[in-house]
Amino acid sequence: GGVLAALIVFTALVPWAGRNRGVLGEWVFLTTRGGISLYDGVGPYATGASDLGDVKQSPEVAGLTELEWHRHFLAESFRAIREDPGRVFRLAVVKLRRTWNPVPNAEDYRSGLFRWVAAGWMIPIYGLAVVGVVVLIRGGRNVAISIHAPTGTKVVLLLLLPAIYFTILHCVFVGSVRYRLPAMPMIEILAAVAVAAWWVRPAKSVECGTRPR
Repeated sequence: GGVLAALIVFTALVPWAGRNRGVLGEWVFLTTRGGISLYDGVGPYATGASDLGDVKQSPEVAGLTELEWHRHFLAESFRAIREDPGRVFRLAVVKLRRTWNPVPNAEDYRSGLFRWVAAGWMIPIYGLAVVGVVVLIRGGRNVAISIHAPTGTKVVLLLLLPAIYFTILHCVFVGSVRYRLPAMPMIEILAAVAVAAWWVRPAKSVECGTRPR
């Protein structure tokens, strides 16, 4: 199944790579924006947020082709990582906080109302998701949840995989609440597990041939 999925993705990207071969002169299966995106996250002026306004206008990239632009910023990004890895690690912590911040990062959306609405929605989801993880790992048994602990652990790993992937990715690149969106449906499923385990109580059963007391 994994091989088939990889083959489908590769096949779907072939027309795009072919187009790039004709326009740029090289087979590019993904994007030529990877270099500047990485530079945005780890460059010497990186803050954890995105700010490319001045970078795009710098004289050193004036007149470069699209591929040269990509390679220039890729090389500068790796140089910044080598020269100060501690700063890159500290930025990763900032990006982690930005990505999973329960309130908006943008200044325009940090008023009292926006903050209360966002926090009032996200914090309970985060808390319930943690409870859902515990329920599945321990193994739940009631009307809504009936699962063995080993199976529950596998389900938790499957549901958390997108969150783990996007967290690692955006601890390197720029962090923003919008980048957690692909992982949120799975986080909300974990929260729903917690609600179901608490809300739906198991029905009392009576053994055959006995009278309930």
